[in-house]
Amino acid sequence: MENRQLIHNSVTCLECGEVLESLHVHDYRTCNCPQATSVDGGLSYERFGGKDLAKIQSNHIYSDSPFEVIREHVTRGGRGRNMDEKLKYVKLQDINESWLAAIITYEEEHRPNNRYLPYYRQEVEYRKTNNIKIGE
Repeated sequence: MENRQLIHNSVTCLECGEVLESLHVHDYRTCNCPQATSVDGGLSYERFGGKDLAKIQSNHIYSDSPFEVIREHVTRGGRGRNMDEKLKYVKLQDINESWLAAIITYEEEHRPNNRYLPYYRQEVEYRKTNNIKIGE
């Protein structure tokens, strides 16, 4: 059985509504309201805090979560087809067909141990099963 892995690390400050996501191990994020909600750890560990823990909603997603939840939270960064656009992160469920195919090809060739590669492949199957097509 696969070890349970953290695949999304974020919290919501219930005082100001800001969603804070930590993307890498020392990516400490905090909101600017008096609650001072914070999150840290990226995908290495989950740590969050603030003045009142009852005012924090944990949004942590693990590898054993339902795929419908995973595909809403796994993201991929990109700079457009010609690499001339500002970096933006797109949810797996919103990545178009050609980009998804290119991601899988790239990861299989260059980073076959990428922790997200199984989810990219699973997304292809999920779309086939549910007759989902996402054009450019």
